[in-house]
Amino acid sequence: MATSFPAVQTYLGNVAMGFLESEYDVSIKIDRLKFFWPNELALEGVFLEDDQHDTIAYINDLKVGVFGFDFTQNHLMLTHLDWNGGKFYLRKHPGDSVYAFYDFIRSFSVEDPLGDIQEVSEIPETSYSPPFSLSIDQIEIRDLSFEKNPIGCDSCTAIFLDNAGVAVKDFELYDASVSGDIRDLFFVDRDRFQLYTFQGKASYNDTLILVDDLYFMTTGSQVSGNASLSYGPDDFSDFLNKVKLDVTFYESSFDSKEFISYIPEFPDFDKFTFSGEGEGVINDFRVSQLDFRNFKETRLYGNAHVTQCTEVEEIKVIADVGIFKTTAYELSENLNQFFDQPINEWADPVQFIDLRGKYEWSMDHFSMDGDLSTGIGEGYANVILTELRSPSTAKYEGRVDFQWLELGKIINSEEIGSSRFNGEIKGKGFTKESLELNVSMDVEKLEYNQYPYSNIDISGIIEESFFNGKINVNDPNLEFGFDGNISFNSDTSVLDFKAHLEHADLYALNLYVDSISSVSGDIDIDFRFFEDRWWDGSVNVSNITYETKDRFFFFDQILLFSENTNNTQKIDFTSKIVSGDIQGNFKINDLFLSYPYILDQGLITYTYQGTIPEVDASISLNFNNTEILSTLLKTDFFIEPNTRLSSLISTEKSEYSITLTTDGLRFKNLAVKKTEMNLAQRSESFFLEFESERFSVGSEKIDSVSITADTQNSMARLEAFGIYQDSIDSRVHLFANGNRNQEESIDFNVENTTFNYGDTYFSIQPNSIFTIDSAGAIFFRDLSMQSSRDHLLLNGELSSNSESKLDLVIDSLSFFPLNYAIGSESSRFGGTVSGDLEVTDLMGTRIFTGELEVDTLIFNKRNQGHVKITSLWNPTNRWLDIDLEASLKELKTLDFTGHLSPDSTLAISFDGNLNRQRIGAFNSFFDGILSNMRGVANGSVGIKGSLKRPIISGSLSLNKVGFTIPFLNTDYSFESDPNVTFTSTAIDISSFDLRNTKDGSMGRFTGEITHNNFEDLHLDFDIDADNLLALDTDVEDNPYFYGNIKATGKVTLKGPLDDITLSMKATTEEGTDFKIPLSGPTEVSQMDYISFVNYDVFLPQDLELAPAPKLNGLTINLDVDVTPSAKVELIMDETVGDKITGRAEGNLRMNISPGGEIYMFGNMGIVKGNYLFTLQNILNKPFEIEPGGTVSWTGDPFDAQVSLDAKYVTKTALNNYLTTESNQKYPVDVYLNLEGALMNPDIKFDIKIPTANTALQEELSNRLSSDDNMNRQAFSLLILNSFFSDNVSSTEYVSNSVTSNTSQALFTQLSNFLAQGLGSYVDIQLGYNPGTGANPETGLTNNEELEVGLSKTFFDDKITVNSVVDVPVGSNPNSIVGDVEVEYQITEKVRAKAFNRSNQDNPALDKLSPYSQGVGVLYRTDFDTFGELMDILFGRDPEEETPSNSEETPSEPSSEEVPEDTVEESPKDIPAEKEPVSEEPENKKGTLPKVE
Repeated sequence: MATSFPAVQTYLGNVAMGFLESEYDVSIKIDRLKFFWPNELALEGVFLEDDQHDTIAYINDLKVGVFGFDFTQNHLMLTHLDWNGGKFYLRKHPGDSVYAFYDFIRSFSVEDPLGDIQEVSEIPETSYSPPFSLSIDQIEIRDLSFEKNPIGCDSCTAIFLDNAGVAVKDFELYDASVSGDIRDLFFVDRDRFQLYTFQGKASYNDTLILVDDLYFMTTGSQVSGNASLSYGPDDFSDFLNKVKLDVTFYESSFDSKEFISYIPEFPDFDKFTFSGEGEGVINDFRVSQLDFRNFKETRLYGNAHVTQCTEVEEIKVIADVGIFKTTAYELSENLNQFFDQPINEWADPVQFIDLRGKYEWSMDHFSMDGDLSTGIGEGYANVILTELRSPSTAKYEGRVDFQWLELGKIINSEEIGSSRFNGEIKGKGFTKESLELNVSMDVEKLEYNQYPYSNIDISGIIEESFFNGKINVNDPNLEFGFDGNISFNSDTSVLDFKAHLEHADLYALNLYVDSISSVSGDIDIDFRFFEDRWWDGSVNVSNITYETKDRFFFFDQILLFSENTNNTQKIDFTSKIVSGDIQGNFKINDLFLSYPYILDQGLITYTYQGTIPEVDASISLNFNNTEILSTLLKTDFFIEPNTRLSSLISTEKSEYSITLTTDGLRFKNLAVKKTEMNLAQRSESFFLEFESERFSVGSEKIDSVSITADTQNSMARLEAFGIYQDSIDSRVHLFANGNRNQEESIDFNVENTTFNYGDTYFSIQPNSIFTIDSAGAIFFRDLSMQSSRDHLLLNGELSSNSESKLDLVIDSLSFFPLNYAIGSESSRFGGTVSGDLEVTDLMGTRIFTGELEVDTLIFNKRNQGHVKITSLWNPTNRWLDIDLEASLKELKTLDFTGHLSPDSTLAISFDGNLNRQRIGAFNSFFDGILSNMRGVANGSVGIKGSLKRPIISGSLSLNKVGFTIPFLNTDYSFESDPNVTFTSTAIDISSFDLRNTKDGSMGRFTGEITHNNFEDLHLDFDIDADNLLALDTDVEDNPYFYGNIKATGKVTLKGPLDDITLSMKATTEEGTDFKIPLSGPTEVSQMDYISFVNYDVFLPQDLELAPAPKLNGLTINLDVDVTPSAKVELIMDETVGDKITGRAEGNLRMNISPGGEIYMFGNMGIVKGNYLFTLQNILNKPFEIEPGGTVSWTGDPFDAQVSLDAKYVTKTALNNYLTTESNQKYPVDVYLNLEGALMNPDIKFDIKIPTANTALQEELSNRLSSDDNMNRQAFSLLILNSFFSDNVSSTEYVSNSVTSNTSQALFTQLSNFLAQGLGSYVDIQLGYNPGTGANPETGLTNNEELEVGLSKTFFDDKITVNSVVDVPVGSNPNSIVGDVEVEYQITEKVRAKAFNRSNQDNPALDKLSPYSQGVGVLYRTDFDTFGELMDILFGRDPEEETPSNSEETPSEPSSEEVPEDTVEESPKDIPAEKEPVSEEPENKKGTLPKVE
């Protein structure tokens, strides 16, 4: 109980500290000691001190459960130890080999008492005292701070741990050894990371730290396994090389940053997992069964031996890799830690890496024997690379075998693709300068320009800009061999090789676009270049062939020789393409620069850039055939054969001359023909002579071009002539004398200069002057241009100077040049313009100011009155104030005011009024779609935005407006005055009623025109019809479908102006009467001296059809529902009246394309009607059509399908055919059935006698059982109106019954049979003339004749023979009468003719002679008017007709009313407008037909 008193406890504490200090030589201080019965000792303020009086440990509170002390074993046994708060220091003082804590622990061990015994007899009798030992069942330490900071060692690793704690079971301390079962260890490393837990069975002594069943978790790591560190006393001072690790890790994860915090040299692999076994020191470590994975794409499995891993320069890795997979980007990022410069550029193409094999790597050595797979290739390599520290000295040797490799991605070439190769390499150097590579490679595949080349053998030496070796290619599309060397050094280049090109298919190799393009040849080159100063050697290209799909070229040889002697270079070249020579002192580059340099010294003055070339040379070139170059190179430049070019040039003397003679040159759309040019310059003198038969740019052509220019000292002369081809050729003749003044400008005085534009001829008046200065500016002084009625005067400056001004005075300038320049038939102007115009900065912003007036402006034949436009510059707002007005007498029809910004925005703002502005002037814009537009517009309009994107707002009122739809031939007028509203995207027209001007029928119009800044105009017009006359055409308007249609429905006009669709969806009403011809319009002519051709006549289908009408961008869709109220005619042959007429119902659709293609669809059922059966005009019998018949179309309007039955009724006696004695006439019905194609139907007849008795009907049925009998009797009834008797002889029947029509029909059929039999060898026609009556004496018909016609052509249709012979029937055969005609075609229009004609049909001539003979010459041409015919025959070509000189001017309407249909005559400056004469002109109403 005494130990519970504080005084006793203090005393015992002092005794204990004294004992420890005296017995073990340690310094321990205790502030307070408490004892709790029976065995717990509590210490407060425990202080442990080393021999340097520094703190080893300080314990705030320590509770110890004492089990006992074995004095015999010097062993203290504790049940528990609770340490709460304190600090622990692991220090090593300078000069000490171990930490002070280790010395403190050692102090408790007892030295061997026998250590100093010299003799056995001196052994004291005291017993041996064993080392101090301590065992603790359980240790709990909390809130501990730990510090390891070796004193005086800046390079040593310092550790500062806070909030540390530990729980240990079975702790044992024996001498300097410690062991225990660590149940939990945790701390916060002040500079590194936090240890959340550490577990394991650990032991520690002077040589070993061992942890079994290890598990710990830190901020970034989680590890399990076994580990040990073995070391000697001083090994921790060289931890990387002396402390040995022996580890076994199960699948664990690490954050490499935690390694780096203790070992800065450790690579940063971010976070990774691994398992495996390892042993050795850090810098000599062996790993087996290593399985390394990061949290991205990298995995490594295998065995490795790594030495000096913390020394970059000394690191070495020997690995047996089973698996190594990573991405190129990850690998490059990891390798960048070992290099000064990043090596990321190869990562993108490589993408991924997969390695398997044996590898050895150090900073100057790499070897591999294994497989490699990447994103750019896959293969095997057995190579050794040494001396890698320097790219220039690196050596390599080995063998590679790549199944595929993307070479193009390695060398950054899009043309090169995948390759497959194997072979051996040996060399050194990875830089261009150090490269020495010896290769022997078998390339199985190499893709270039998307073609896989195969079978390539390469062997040779490759160095910087040098190759010496052989290349052989045996590809199916390329056979090529190369042997020699090529060298491109910095100053001297050498080409010394021979090559044989057996075959190259350029198309298959993707080197040329033609489907057939192959080349072959031989090349022998021995050539040397020294910079660009001289060349020596020869080039011989021989046996050259080049083949395309339509051409074959062969050149036996192309030779080039070059030599340099005494700084004189001579180049000779010979080939079928070009030959010539170049001699003198020159460099190639200087040769091309010399001409601009000399030009700068002479007449043309500009600032020459570059060094002064030194050239003194002559050039002579003869172009023989450059077609192969143009064909092969697909160049737009072509030179005609026999083109010659020669030139002399000397830069020192500033002289050159060029002479060119050619039949033609062409570059893109620029071409010259039959051209000669001489050009020479000597210092201040210049001479040019240029003559060309034709100079053209695209479709623009100038003929007879002649330019002569020369200067002598300060004098200059210029003369030019040319004829610009157009509908009216423009001839330009310019002559001017010049003088160079002191300011280096040239003053030109124009003399005798004329030109015409269209039929307006201008002349530049003498003493007109223009000046060109050294900067290229042109100054005009009183440059006067005049025609017979026009006058222009120009003064001012034309240059890039923003202050430059041009003044133009215009006096009565006709609008004809403007019409000629616009070239638009839809916008034709007339009138004369006068005024003053000033243009500032014409080459820049172009500011136009001044005042222009047009006296009587005519636009599309409509008088717009007097027009005035004024433009003033507003310096404050920097825009042009513009006023525009137009007046007809006192009526101001147009008034616009606003401004325009001349900068790049071209902003505009205008407001204006329209007063009775005629809209008829815009007829031409809707040509072929609408016509006869008439009426006037009133209202106000605003125009904003810019010239490129105008925005128009406002509204107009339309008055007395009307228009015609030409295809429908319907004319409509507006019943009210609709409003037109302008928006930014559309022109809206309000709905209104319209009236057909012919019959007053009504409809409703709705319209809109959408646009994109008034471009891409799109019409959307609707007419709702209510019994409206929607079609009113005749055969001349549309020979395919015409008549009158009164309809209810809708007519629309929709689409852009160049692709309008006219649609009509309607139902016919009473009053509809339309016709559908079923055979096309054809051309027929009569034999005469002048034949008028009628294009509107319908002839049989087998004749040539006239062309369908062209609709100029208009598509027509008609969809008509036909009702029985409509009258329909289907015309099969208008010439003879063969047609179906009646009432029908159904649907009919017609589509006509802009090109004139016509399609018809639909089906019509016949309700009531009749069929006029004419049989080619042999007979004329009306049939009544039975209801229910149909006519249908499936596309071709002339291929209608028919299915109908018709009946013809007649009365005749039956006794000549059936068994009856009665002469009674019975009604007989002849039925006609038509099936199939309407123009060639299957025809069947049936005959019935409805009122006859049963016996007669049965007999008739039996007799007509065969088709032949049925057809014979049907035709007999139709032609003879009676049955054909089988018992009557033919002769008797002809005498008594057969009519002339029957005979004619029979002969016509016989003629057809003969024509089919003879074919095209000869044309034959038979005809029958029945004569005038019977001869009572002979019983024969007077003048009864058989007519035989023959026609035959010879010598390619140059000679034609026609003959018609009349053979009398029953008369004297010697009285045969005939006509013969022979025609010879001299030209297309001129023919000669001779004839012999019978006079029997001309009684007056027949009395003189039975025949007439004659010869003649025929001339054939087309004309529209007799005036045009007279011009053709006696004067001018109508194409060259000049405008009328009429001085009539259009009358001006009063201000009260503008006539709606006024069409003014063209004023004198508007040429007559003619339609072009086509080969088959359309015969329009009101014009004369074609004349032959």
